[in-house]
Amino acid sequence: MSIDAINRGLRGITEGIKGPSTEDIPPGRSEGATSFGEMLQNAVKQVNTLDQDAEMKVADTVAGKGAGNPHELIVSLEKADVAFELMNKVRQQLVRTYEEIMRTQV
Repeated sequence: MSIDAINRGLRGITEGIKGPSTEDIPPGRSEGATSFGEMLQNAVKQVNTLDQDAEMKVADTVAGKGAGNPHELIVSLEKADVAFELMNKVRQQLVRTYEEIMRTQV
């Protein structure tokens, strides 16, 4: 299962999102804070890492390469599944919000 298509779609959405300029940073917030686009890209990378880890454990188990604990395998699969579902829900909400903004009359 690859999430490259979702990553490309998010990259297209987030390219227009820029971080705040130095003037826009409110007091108490550091200049090194990540932008919303960077935060989304990091989240997608984490989901991809969880997915690849789960796939590797499944492949190792099927190939008999390790006496892996079946509980660890199931936990890693569930982590990847929950992370993907959450990412998909966030994506759906972003798309709905974008569509709502585009329907707003100026």
